[in-house]
Amino acid sequence: MCTNRSIGPITVSAQSINSVQLERQQLPLRLAYALTIHKSQGLTMPKAWIDIGRSERTPGISYVAISRVKTLFSCVIEPMTFERLTSLK
Repeated sequence: MCTNRSIGPITVSAQSINSVQLERQQLPLRLAYALTIHKSQGLTMPKAWIDIGRSERTPGISYVAISRVKTLFSCVIEPMTFERLTSLK
């Protein structure tokens, strides 16, 4: 966990080489972790971003992923389409 929480400017670096204008910009990054659904079994997480994929190859695997958080308000589920939800058994 990063303990240094100072905020600094993200500057754009521009340079011209052989009359071609080049520009570089740094973007802020945030540390995150990823787990497979199988690895998350038995865990309870405060927040989750869940990618349930286009189809379910193992019956009930989407339920396992969604049931890792206490409330549905603390998770984001992708892709959230009506067709994908109706394909769940």
